[in-house]
Amino acid sequence: MKGLFLKDWYLMKKYCRFLFLFVICFLVAGFIKKDGFFHAYSMLMISIVPVTLLSYDEKSKWNIYSQTMPYTRKQIVSEKYLVMFALLGIVSVLICIGQYFITKTELSSDIWYYYTLRLQTVVMIFSICIIMSSILLSVLFKFGIETGRIIYYIVFILTAIVANSIVTPDTNEVLPELIREHMMLTIFVIDILLIGISWWIAVRSYEKRKF
Repeated sequence: MKGLFLKDWYLMKKYCRFLFLFVICFLVAGFIKKDGFFHAYSMLMISIVPVTLLSYDEKSKWNIYSQTMPYTRKQIVSEKYLVMFALLGIVSVLICIGQYFITKTELSSDIWYYYTLRLQTVVMIFSICIIMSSILLSVLFKFGIETGRIIYYIVFILTAIVANSIVTPDTNEVLPELIREHMMLTIFVIDILLIGISWWIAVRSYEKRKF
């Protein structure tokens, strides 16, 4: 699958440079303003990169050309999911590192307690973006970009609303408590189940598609 990763890397360097620049700007703005909205939006933006790559694949007819290459359709689908995990993971780690230094400079005591609360919010946003991207990938692998475009916009808007509500100041103090006490394990299990189901649907659907 190394060739698939290289292909998407070249696509990202050529077509996703401005998107990455926006993500970096939102990350920096989040650290400067200490506003979780910017970080949530940066994760939301980076989570659509695999969908963008899939769109370019279809527009260039690479999905047809790939049938002449030694890659199974299962590998093609799996590679997009791995790209999704890698990109979201990188952004999440950057946010966590930044949040640690912000917490350390703001507080002189109970640093780990408040850092854990912020970390849990990041994990929550990460989970929501993973779910959104997984749903979009399974839909687009099944129906294609043109047919799945409406579902794409609906899922994206709903995810943006949910992500924004999590980092709203009114709920920001309550949500971490709920996450720590009741929700983290549930979210983890739901994530694993939904990702597995999404990947299975995407593989089955893509294997049956005719180009």
